[in-house]
Amino acid sequence: KEKAKLLLKKKRFMEQMLEKTDGQLTNLERMVHDIEYAQIEIQVVEGLKAGNESLKKLHEVLCVEEIEKIMDETHEGIEKQKEIDELLSGQLTAEDDDAVLAELEQLVAEDEAKAVLELPDVPADQGEPLVVPGVPEAPPRKVRKEQRTEEALVAS
Repeated sequence: KEKAKLLLKKKRFMEQMLEKTDGQLTNLERMVHDIEYAQIEIQVVEGLKAGNESLKKLHEVLCVEEIEKIMDETHEGIEKQKEIDELLSGQLTAEDDDAVLAELEQLVAEDEAKAVLELPDVPADQGEPLVVPGVPEAPPRKVRKEQRTEEALVAS
């Protein structure tokens, strides 16, 4: 009976030791898992730092204003190339056609306005006929510049 009691105590002690050891192993496994996770977090943070440094270097090289300028120049270049292509193909766009027609209408209107303004008044009396000098029948003679100057001096 004493021996059975002693064996039961020993069994209980061993079970307690086993539970305690099992708890310690669980704690160790949890600690290893936490350490591995922390190492992964450190790698992630280091990767983020490296990424941020790379972005900062890129931002130093490429500023927003410079990129906008490049994009504007690119759009201007594309528009100019389209213009050249249209000129080479000999085709006018609808906008060009409209602009040309508007300019033509403006020029025609200006010419008509000038023509109306430059017309002489109609004479009120028709008593005397208008005398138009005749056209000379002889071919015009060539007068040198020196002769004209001499004639002008003599006349004055």
